[in-house]
Amino acid sequence: MTFRQVAPGIAVSDGFKVNIAHPDPCWIILSKEGLLELTSGSGQILVFSSEEAADACQQANGQPKNSYTVEEFTWDALVDQHGGTFAHAVIDHKGAPGFYATVPLQKGI
Repeated sequence: MTFRQVAPGIAVSDGFKVNIAHPDPCWIILSKEGLLELTSGSGQILVFSSEEAADACQQANGQPKNSYTVEEFTWDALVDQHGGTFAHAVIDHKGAPGFYATVPLQKGI
């Protein structure tokens, strides 16, 4: 089954409609140097629904807690700061291959 986005945060396939919500507040992972941590090669920003979810992702990738920081944002503030750079956000990546919710990095969804 292939889903296609018909509106920000809404995908449809074969009569199924899926709403993909974004977390608010949300957390992102930064390196100790203050650089964003991204999904591998996809150019999408990783966004988490809790600080614990961000920590779990980094630990699944073998990153010790002292090698990164986690920063909290409201969704709108995240879009204001990073929306010009990233078109989409991956929500609650688990740090391993699999299916993850991807939403447009924009307000109003």
